[in-house]
Amino acid sequence: MTSRKNKRHYLHDWVRTMQDTLFYMIVITTVACCFPSHVTASEEKYYADVVNVAVPSSDIVTADEIDPTIVAEEVDVNVDNGDEAVDPNKQTTFTTNDFVEENIEVPVVNSKIIDPTTFDKNTADIIFKEIDAHVEELKRVKEQAAIRASFCYETDQKSNIPSEMLREVIRIVLTDNGITDSKLYGIEDAVLKAENYASMNALDILAIMSLESSYGTSYSARVRNNLVGATNDTGRIQYGSIDDSIEHFGKFMGDYYISQGRTTLESIAPKYCPPENDKWLSNVKAIKQHYIEVLKTL
Repeated sequence: MTSRKNKRHYLHDWVRTMQDTLFYMIVITTVACCFPSHVTASEEKYYADVVNVAVPSSDIVTADEIDPTIVAEEVDVNVDNGDEAVDPNKQTTFTTNDFVEENIEVPVVNSKIIDPTTFDKNTADIIFKEIDAHVEELKRVKEQAAIRASFCYETDQKSNIPSEMLREVIRIVLTDNGITDSKLYGIEDAVLKAENYASMNALDILAIMSLESSYGTSYSARVRNNLVGATNDTGRIQYGSIDDSIEHFGKFMGDYYISQGRTTLESIAPKYCPPENDKWLSNVKAIKQHYIEVLKTL
């Protein structure tokens, strides 16, 4: 039989053991609280249940949701940093001042605040593709603005108009005049070469040829490839091609007009056209203005 003294001894040891256990539990709990898990219960459930699930369409910025309006001073979009987690409160600003000239319309990027619990890599890829597309569009607008800023309309200066734009201008002007069959179609490269020969603006050359050939529909234009009614000792000149006619005209204007100081339509008119035709100058200037107005819309 155990003595009363031994019973007290065992009871004391048991209490000490319980105290030690409680102490260690408190220490472990305290340490655990100092190092919380980075993944919450809701996040664990999300990654366990929703891996690779389609992101709700309401959280995705699509092309249809981009508002193509006149640009504001700044465009704010949410972006992440490489593979790091996206902070929805972090904003990165794309400033359009480096891209946009005065009175140029460009699209605005509209972004959404993404719910981190539904945000995945696919969503990020979609957003950044949209951003990249708009940055490229802004660059294109800047390049177009720079091209337009270089255009010149003075008679004795090069126009600096790209071939494809001049082709479109000719097409639109002919359409405006109801002309579908004309020798002026496809002459843009030849006109730009003539501009170099003559040191004369391409729009002046084009305006004169348009008037002289009734926009490329006259008999001489259709049969002789002669766009300006050029003559020699035997009469109207027959050219082998429209390009030959334009090249000859460019050299003629350079040698006998521009290089002789006749550097405006007003100074060209008295020599080029008989004085009795007082409408020649106003007609050429009106045609040139039509080309300019169309060019400014492109």
